[in-house]
Amino acid sequence: MRRNTDRFFILIVLVLVALCGLGLWLRPDAPPDAREAAETANRQSTSEGTEASSTPASMDSSTTVPSGVTPTAAKLPVFDCIPMINGYQTGFVTAIIDGDTIYVQIDGIEYSVRYIGIDAPELDDREPLAEEAKQLNASLVDGKTVTLVRDVSNTDVYGRLLRYVLVEDVFVNYELVSEGLAAVKAYYPDISCHETLLSAQD
Repeated sequence: MRRNTDRFFILIVLVLVALCGLGLWLRPDAPPDAREAAETANRQSTSEGTEASSTPASMDSSTTVPSGVTPTAAKLPVFDCIPMINGYQTGFVTAIIDGDTIYVQIDGIEYSVRYIGIDAPELDDREPLAEEAKQLNASLVDGKTVTLVRDVSNTDVYGRLLRYVLVEDVFVNYELVSEGLAAVKAYYPDISCHETLLSAQD
């Protein structure tokens, strides 16, 4: 009988020890076990994923736009002469210099861009229609996201990017010629759209 009592007492002690261990494991201040560590890692991963997704996937990384400005989505050119094989960039127009030169922000850096294949009147020389050419240029591109396409040369002797410029499906170089505010001029070897630009003068 005494032996059975001892066994029962030992069993009770073991149960109490087990319950105490379980209570310690369930305490909020207890060190995390493998499952808690995994849950913590999962929460961190979820948080990081939420932060990453807060950046719009549709925003073009090559374009930096001032706060509060919604860029116009760039479209591919509709003119066959434009050499898309060379690739293209998008940028935000920050300033208008004259009828054929602008400043564009690309990846946070500002570049001077000279339109390929045309020559607008010079403001500095007070040439006729120079101000009108600048105003038309501004109405087409100022404060907008533009598509910039290279021909053969990357820059001119002044370090300006040489580009065909588009706003959605509007070929800006062509529009300036079509409105009589820029003349067609061949700057070799960048002549892919020379014939097309000549047709705008007709």
